[in-house]
Amino acid sequence: MFAAFFRIIRPVNLLILAFAQVAAFAVIALLGERAAQQWASDAVPFGLLLASTLLVCAGGNIINDLFDRSADAINKPGRNPVGLELPVRLTWLLYGLLTLAGAGLGLSLGLSLQLGWVSVLPAAAALVLWAYSRALQHWPFAGNLAVSLLVSLTVLLPGLYFLPQDSPSKNIVSITLGYFAALAGLSTWTREWVKDLEDRPGDQRAGARTAALVLPEAASKGNLYALLVGQAVLVLFPPFQAPLLQGWGILILAGYVVLARQLHRATDPASYHLASLTAKIIMALGIAWMALLASQLAWATFSA
Repeated sequence: MFAAFFRIIRPVNLLILAFAQVAAFAVIALLGERAAQQWASDAVPFGLLLASTLLVCAGGNIINDLFDRSADAINKPGRNPVGLELPVRLTWLLYGLLTLAGAGLGLSLGLSLQLGWVSVLPAAAALVLWAYSRALQHWPFAGNLAVSLLVSLTVLLPGLYFLPQDSPSKNIVSITLGYFAALAGLSTWTREWVKDLEDRPGDQRAGARTAALVLPEAASKGNLYALLVGQAVLVLFPPFQAPLLQGWGILILAGYVVLARQLHRATDPASYHLASLTAKIIMALGIAWMALLASQLAWATFSA
């Protein structure tokens, strides 16, 4: 049962999100004027924010499997443990505990930092995840947009919580985090759309109306190519300059080429599954790009 619970929270996805938030916090501290002090004073509060994010996202993964049992029985037979390895009532209980803990932690942290409306963002994210699993994922574009915005919010949250409004570096930090948030959002939208193409058989029987079902397959591929072009433009014109980062950007661009080629050849769920894995790797490369920026900033800060 523990193994099934571990699978249902999707630890790899949570690890990617954790890496993104740590890298975002590092960029905030290292682009600021008080790097060492911010690391020392905000390390524990940031750890609480990270825990809040991961708890809310874990709950979102659970509720998604709770609502997706019928479609998963067709798309991924035997892989959804809800009702098989995990009792449904216990799964609902786990969802509630994780979600309430994550939303409450984010709210209490925000209130303690006197952040006003920012304090409710983790709870709002939990509501969006519930709405996504309950209905939005079955509507054209709405589900993909919701998940993409939430992933972008994951990158932006450290700035909303820990970037002082009167900081001299506020503009450059905001631009940098906004850049990576946009890249993360577009990458997520791309992968979600590819996953919808993979899951068409089960989604159709479940009565869903995702963009992958509403649009002809060729139109879905055309929109995915446009999303890849948009991401490539962002990668080609980042708001920072560094040889190592430019080299990593070339690696990401190569990933877009591979993904576009896979999409061009994809015709069945297996080939779209391969493209989905490639899209996930590209997302991880984008987050690693932000971590590389933080590493270069750290080197410049502490070697000066």
